[in-house]
Amino acid sequence: MNAYPIKFNPILRQKVWGGNKLKNILNKDSEKKNIGERWEISGVSQNISVVNNGCYKGDSFLGLLSTYKTDFLGEDNFKVYGNEFSLLIKFLDAEINLSVQVHPDDEMARAHNSFGKTEMWYIMDSDDDAEIILGLNKNQEDLSVLEHVTGQNVYDVFNAIKV
Repeated sequence: MNAYPIKFNPILRQKVWGGNKLKNILNKDSEKKNIGERWEISGVSQNISVVNNGCYKGDSFLGLLSTYKTDFLGEDNFKVYGNEFSLLIKFLDAEINLSVQVHPDDEMARAHNSFGKTEMWYIMDSDDDAEIILGLNKNQEDLSVLEHVTGQNVYDVFNAIKV
C-alpha cells in the first residue's frame, strides 16, 4: 500500500437541527441547508467514504480496507473488526437542541447485527450559552422516568453542563 495522507470526500448530512457553520467555516460549496453533520470517514452502509486525492482517488474506504487489510487499518484493529470499520468520524453543527438519544451497548447491538455505540466528543467551538446534556441528573435514580421525558422536563431528568 502506498503511504501518503489519504483524504476523503466529506459527506454532508442535512438535519432539522443543523446550521450553516460546517458549510461556511469549512468552505464546502453546497446547495444544502441545515447541515448538521459532516462525515469525514465513514464505513456506514449507503454512506461509504471515497478517496479524493492521490493514487487511490475514487476508491472507497471499504475497498481500501478489503484490499490492504492490516496495512490500511493496522494489525490490532483488523484482528478485532476485520472488514467492518466501526468508527464514524464527523463534525456536528447543532443550531438548535438535538434529541436525547440512548445508544445500545455491544450485546444489544449484536442482536441486531451491529456494533454498540460509544461516543467521544471533542468540542471545537460553541456559542456562549451552549450546553451539553450528559447523563442523568444526580437526583434521578428511577429509570422509568425516561419513558416520560418531554421538552419541558428535560433538565429535571438529565444533567446539563455549560460548554
